[in-house]
Parts: sequence; C-alpha cells; structure tokens
Amino acid sequence: MTDSEVFENKENMPLESYSFTFSEAEYEEVNKGYFQKFLVRVIVLGVAFAFIIAGIVISDMADIVGGFIAGFSLLYFVISLSGLLKVQKSWKRTKEKICSSVYDYQLFDRYLFLTITRNGERVHYIKFEYDDLTQKFDVGRFYLFAFGNQLYMVKKQEIAENSIFHTLKPKAPEKPSKSLKSLSVVLMVFSIVSGVAGMFFAMALNTSSALSWWHPVVFSIIPLASFFFGLYLKKNHNAGKVNFVSGLLITAFVFLIFSSFGAFESEDIARKNQIETIENYMGVELPEPYEYDNFKYKSDVMTTEDTAMQFYSKDIDYLENIILSDEKWADSLSSETNELVARVGVADDWDYVCVYNITTDEYNKVPQDDGIYQMAAMYWETDYNGLYVIEYHYFK
Repeated sequence: MTDSEVFENKENMPLESYSFTFSEAEYEEVNKGYFQKFLVRVIVLGVAFAFIIAGIVISDMADIVGGFIAGFSLLYFVISLSGLLKVQKSWKRTKEKICSSVYDYQLFDRYLFLTITRNGERVHYIKFEYDDLTQKFDVGRFYLFAFGNQLYMVKKQEIAENSIFHTLKPKAPEKPSKSLKSLSVVLMVFSIVSGVAGMFFAMALNTSSALSWWHPVVFSIIPLASFFFGLYLKKNHNAGKVNFVSGLLITAFVFLIFSSFGAFESEDIARKNQIETIENYMGVELPEPYEYDNFKYKSDVMTTEDTAMQFYSKDIDYLENIILSDEKWADSLSSETNELVARVGVADDWDYVCVYNITTDEYNKVPQDDGIYQMAAMYWETDYNGLYVIEYHYFK
C-alpha cells in the first residue's frame, strides 16, 4: 500500500464510533426530562388563562377588550397544549421501535453517519452534517439531538470525555438581511404611529358618538402585521422580539382605547336617556346631578330598576320649589299610594313621594281595572339633596 493510499484510508476513518440501545425505562426517563419544561410552560399558561378569565369576570370587562384578551390567551394556551400532546403522542407511538433498535454512530470532522438496525436488519442509513443540527437538549444522563424534525438519543456515560457529541451546538440562525431589518423598523415605527393615531381618532369620534366596531380593527392592522413579522423573525433568524412585543401591546392598546371610549359613550347615553325618562315622569327638567347610580334587580316575580341622583346645593331651591308647588307630591303615603308601593317597599328617610302610573299616565291612583301596570315611585330626600326612583310592575 502506497503512502497516498494509507493517507486516504486514514481520512475515511471515523474519529469516533458508538453503538447504543435503549431500554423502556431509559426511554421513559428521557421522555419525562424532555417534556417537563414544556409541561411546566403549558401549566403556567393554563393558570395565567384562568386568572385572565377571572379578572375579566370580576372587573365586568365582558366587552371587545375582554374578548380579545381572553381569545388571544386561550388561543396561545390551546396551541401550546395541542403541540405538547401531539409530540407526546408521537413519542409513545415510536417507543417500541426505538427500544428494539440499535443505533450505530460514526463521527467525522463535519458530519456523522447513523445506522439503525432492527431485528438484525438495517432499516436506516443516514448522513447528518453538524450544521444541520437544529436543537440540542441536555436531559440528565442523555443528550437529545434534533436533526430535521427527528430527535436522536445519546447516552452520556458511554461517550468519551472529549467526544464531539459534547461540543456539538446548533448552528446560529442566519441574521436577518438589511431589507428585513429595515422592514422591522418600519413596522415598529408605524405600529406606534397607528396606536397614537387610533387614540386621537377615538377621542375625536367619541365627542360625536360615532364610534363603530371596525374602527379599532383599522388601526390594529399594522401592529398585528408587526406581531406576525416578529414571529417570522423569531423562527427563522432568532430576532424580532421588539416587533413581537410592540405589535402585541399596541394592538391591545388600540382595542382598549376604543372599547373604553365606547363604554363611556354607552354609559353616558344610557344615563342621559334615563334622566330624560325621569323628567317625563316628573314633568320638569332636572339639573345635572352631582352623583348618579342606576341598577336593576330581578327576582322570580318582579324586575325593578332603581335610579338614585344627588344634586348640587345650588340646585336644591329650584327642585324643592317645584316639588312643594306640585300637588302630585305628598309628605306621606296615602291609602292608595301605600298600596301601589307595597310590593317594592319605600325608600328610607324620604320627605316627599309621588307614584306615577306610566301605563295610564296617572299619579297616586290605584287603577280600576285588573292587569299589569308599569309604575315609577319617586322619592325626594331633603337632607341628602337626592331623588330616588323605583320603576316596577304593579299587579292588580
């Protein structure tokens, strides 16, 4: 054999050679160690989702913002859980094959050969470039190497201290190009602009009561694009965290702003309509109340709506002059008004009372015919500067 032939054979010789078999106990040990951190993440996401739902319910934020937050967190949790279950199912399905196979590795400078035999027959013969390594996991007494979409186990105690297996690392992802970096900056900047513009737009439209459901969608398009672009950069270049975070936060901010103004607008409209309704009951125009509260109570036999208003001191003379000069108001319950309010009770510490039959447009009078009548019992309290109105149904 010539010197050149000796050198050529030496170059073709592997630097290291190993043969591994795995018992079911070892397989389960690797399985448990590998999935533990993923399981913890899913549990944390599940607990976070539960707290989010609880917070939405407690804060009564069952609107578009609450739905957006709950939907996004649920989607993220479901994706994580389904991914974990899918991989776990795959591991269980391949358990028998792996535990009945022999894995022979031949390691060279830049690549390795893997021969898998089962029942004495070769079933796979694969070459892997070290640069093809996508992930490496240190799981107790084992290494897990991800080449492509497949995981391969290696026993630490059976390899040399200076083995290539110890030093193998996934290749760092390629850095994003200048064009991708520029697009990242543009999306981030325009996401911020969209958030600020959406805020001013919501404030401007709120004054004209013209907010619509599609307004926040328009201003969240660019932040959402930034969010998904961040996911792309994360997957392919291990970058894009700023786009991911900023896109998500600004999208949530846009929906929160529009929803907040929409909620305020709805509350203002409901308050204005209710005050106008009470003005129609009293036949007078009411000044702006200092405090306003409205709530409904529903039982098995009756639904009532209570409205309480407290007025500024400067308006008290005006209101009391109206009440004292109007014969509909009395400082005590008559036999008829007592019967009308018997099922709903009376407000505490009131000074004047007036009961209005909304159905018949009559005051302080029991209707002659049997039926169901819509009523409004109104109480005025001098010391509190307050008007208390109970709307209910009277059954005769």
